Parts: sequence; C-alpha cells; structure tokens
Amino acid sequence: NANELVGKIFEVIISVVFILKGYGIWGLLYGSMINFLIIVLLSTLLSAIHLGFMPFSIKLIKKNNIKEVISFGSVLTAGSLFTMFIEPFNRFILSQYASFSAAAIYDVASRVVVQIRGVIEIAFRPILPQSSMYHNTNEFDKIKLISKFSVRIVSLLGIPLLLVIAVWAPELINIW
Repeated sequence: NANELVGKIFEVIISVVFILKGYGIWGLLYGSMINFLIIVLLSTLLSAIHLGFMPFSIKLIKKNNIKEVISFGSVLTAGSLFTMFIEPFNRFILSQYASFSAAAIYDVASRVVVQIRGVIEIAFRPILPQSSMYHNTNEFDKIKLISKFSVRIVSLLGIPLLLVIAVWAPELINIW
C-alpha cells in the first residue's frame, strides 16, 4: 500500500543518512523506527480524511481492553521471538553436527515453506474482517462455514503443495 511504500522510502533514506554519519547498525534501527512512525501517522491521517473524524479517541480506551491487547500481543511477541532465535540455532546445530551444506539446505527449505505459507496467508486475509462482521451480527453459522471452507482450502491446496515440494526437494536444491 502507498503508506508502506512512503514509509519504506523514508526508511531507506534515513538509514543511509545515519549510516553515513557514523551510526552504523543503529542507523538501520532509526530508519525502521521512523518508517513505523510514518506509517502510523499516514494511516491515522488518511483514516481521519476518509471517515471525516478521528478513528479513535483516548476517552474510549478501557483498562480491560488494554490488558487484553497486551496479553494477546505478548503471546504474539513471544512466538515471534522464539521463531527469530530458533532459525539461527537450527542452522548452528546443523552446521556443527551435520555439515554446512545441511545448514544451507535447511535454509532453502525453510524459506520455501515460509513463502508458501505467505501465499496461503495472503489468500486468507479477507476472511478475518468478514468473520468479525458476522460475529458482530451474531451470525455464527456463517463463521463456521468460513472456517470449514478455510480448512478445506488448506487441506486441498496447501498440504499437497508442500508434499510436491518435498518430493521435488532434491531438484529444487540443485536449481537453487
């Protein structure tokens, strides 16, 4: 989306400027933080323009809602941290106890699986807002239908695709 593109452009420019000024790796961090701020500000501004009012209000923030968001966010963060640290750990273990080529093969396989999962995830992005809408109108039977459809799609497309890739893995590694 345009907000992310603008944010990424500023991230690159600011990162390069900070790196050239001698901040080193911290320049990347500063650029990333400014990217995030630009995306949030642009999204808020555009939402206010399109909706005709600010989409949120500090008065509407409730203590219980904050606890729920922090609880949910902490679980997601823990999962992300685990994933972030397990990949290098797996590569290290493979390179130490198997071989460097095993670590390279693991890296390629891991990336392929992540790419496939990303394609499936993108296909299912519209489902969450639709399910939320049905939940708000108490149409739980439609949510069940969407869930069944989702499981069928993953079962009929995602699993066979991963199996095909598993069978063709040696050829894919040679091509890579």
